[in-house]
Amino acid sequence: MSYKCPDSCLHPTDNETGTCDHISRDCLHGCKEGFAGPNCSITCPDNCLSNERGMDICNETTEQCLFGCKDGFYGSNCTGKCSDVDTLCEKCSASDGDIVIECKKCIRNFYLSAGKCRACNYWCVYSYIRNEQRCRHEDGYCNHGCRPGRYGFMCNNRCRATCKDECHRETGMCFDCGESSYCGPTCQLVCQDGCLRQQCNQSCECVNGCTATHWGEKCQTVCNSNCIKPADPLERVCNSLNGTCLSGCDGERFWKNQCSEPCSNNCVNGTCEHYTGNCKYGCTSDRVYGGRCDTLCNKNCDAGTCKREDGYCDKGCKEGSYGNNRENNCSATCLNNKCERADGSCTDGCITGYEGHNCDIETKSVDKFLLGFAISGWALFVTLLAFVITTAVRRRLAKSKRNEQNSVEDTQAQTINQQVYTTLQHEQDENNDKTKYEVLRLGRGTNYQDKYLKINTRS
Repeated sequence: MSYKCPDSCLHPTDNETGTCDHISRDCLHGCKEGFAGPNCSITCPDNCLSNERGMDICNETTEQCLFGCKDGFYGSNCTGKCSDVDTLCEKCSASDGDIVIECKKCIRNFYLSAGKCRACNYWCVYSYIRNEQRCRHEDGYCNHGCRPGRYGFMCNNRCRATCKDECHRETGMCFDCGESSYCGPTCQLVCQDGCLRQQCNQSCECVNGCTATHWGEKCQTVCNSNCIKPADPLERVCNSLNGTCLSGCDGERFWKNQCSEPCSNNCVNGTCEHYTGNCKYGCTSDRVYGGRCDTLCNKNCDAGTCKREDGYCDKGCKEGSYGNNRENNCSATCLNNKCERADGSCTDGCITGYEGHNCDIETKSVDKFLLGFAISGWALFVTLLAFVITTAVRRRLAKSKRNEQNSVEDTQAQTINQQVYTTLQHEQDENNDKTKYEVLRLGRGTNYQDKYLKINTRS
């Protein structure tokens, strides 16, 4: 008995090798797209979305689409048309019988916003030739930039009117300023008054230099009001780089390059030189000195006056001081507190107990030195004497152990020791005499030589 499988079965054939069961006629490999049921006898709605091959795309009983609808349709059976509800919607979703849809995708040149389709901004760049999508359908971002004069995510911000043609797509910064009197990132600043003809570049740097009354990197600083202003208003008042007054200071009452420092109050007429500040006509008082008359004479100058050039006390000095400007005090050990102006040496001698040009040597210290020297000499003598005696004793003991035939040698040794002792004693006596002589000489005695002779005679 011959049979025929349904045409809606996948791989239809006239034999029994596998398209359908020859008794039940159920399709063995599924249905063609658009059909459902065991023998693929149910026709699915036209707008059901297909899925994997061989799988039913709709329910065989309810005919509801199992994998959703094709673009532009909605509902369980995909019978509703999105454009019937919203002409701008290309893909949507909604329940059956619900006329309110949620758009999933808009037609060309529209984008989604809160489930509705809105037109891409007019200021988005668009190519009619290539028929490109003007903006991104998810959020309206202009895909190809903005038209001149606009910037921002959707090109809905206007570049500043002072920009030349275009500005940066993201930040709105001007690529160039439309007028030379404006500067800044967005050309929002007016060129400073110090710019000649008030013209500058976008960095606010003057393109023609500074006016006659301004100076600095961007001509923002006004020349000092103390500068002399030339009769010609076009002639510069100060240097455009460092602000130096070119014609000097007004009234000669200020000084320094920019005439920023007032002359000293001690200057005659209050006037001074432009660059140095030195008083032009001298000092108002002889109690000050220096080029600017701003240093007081030393308090030790007699009458408190001094020479302007170097502060040298010109009417003498008060007692007790020395030096050109009497800036040093005489030594406290000078007699009557008087000393030479040149070097501070005591003019009337020293007080008791001191000596030297500046009376800075204590006489007692010299006596102590000499006494120490005498004691050291005596100690040396005792040490040598002990050495000689010890040597003699050792030799004498050695001689007692030897035969009597060594007595001659012992006698000679004793004679030598005696000579050494006598010589050392004589030298010590001479040292003691010299020490006494020095003590007498330094003791301010006028006849110390006679005293020395008398001491020698008594000795």
